Parts: sequence; structure tokens; C-alpha cells
Amino acid sequence: MEQKNLTILEILNERKFLLSKKYNAEILGRDLVVFRVLIDSEPAIFFEASRDEFVFNSETAFNPDVTLFFDKAETLSDVLFNVTNPNQLFLEGQYRSDGNIILSQVFLNLFQKT
Repeated sequence: MEQKNLTILEILNERKFLLSKKYNAEILGRDLVVFRVLIDSEPAIFFEASRDEFVFNSETAFNPDVTLFFDKAETLSDVLFNVTNPNQLFLEGQYRSDGNIILSQVFLNLFQKT
């Protein structure tokens, strides 16, 4: 399972330039938020978002503020690139979160800058 998530991490980092054009840091409301993203199972991908930048990592020195669960990598990609409605994904059991519900909603809108 680790190889699959490392591949996902590599893909996310390759698409960072595209995502940076849509990054809406103004909605964070704080200096740093750490999202723990789980696809299928461990290991996690950590998404550290600040008002200046964001990074995807395989580990973090910070405690996650919220954990996000996705049924597959494509679902995460669809949310990041605004391909699908996250609320519908939630209703269909393809996405859920554990922890700060407001931050989970922030995550769903971080890359929705027009």
C-alpha cells in the first residue's frame, strides 16, 4: 500500500504548479493548518497549508489539525481540481473527515480560487 501512496504523493507534487494558481490561502484564517490525508489506509499524506505556500509530504513535524479520508486517489484529485461536488462525495461515502469540521470544509475550498 505504501508504494501506491508514494505514487499519489509524487503526482500531487508534480501538479503543485497547477494547484498553486487556484490556491486560496485567504480562507485559512490562521498561519498553518496541517491536513492528514488518508487514501485506503496508511501511510498518510500530509498537506501543510500556510498563508504563503502549501506542501504535500509523506511526514510532518506537526500534529494534524484534521484527518481527511478518501476512498481513492481519483476522489482526492477531483476535489483538488474542482471536478466534482464534495458534498455529493460525502453523501456517497467517498469522503469523510475526523476532527475540526470547519477545517475540513476549508480544505474543500482551498483550491477554488477563480
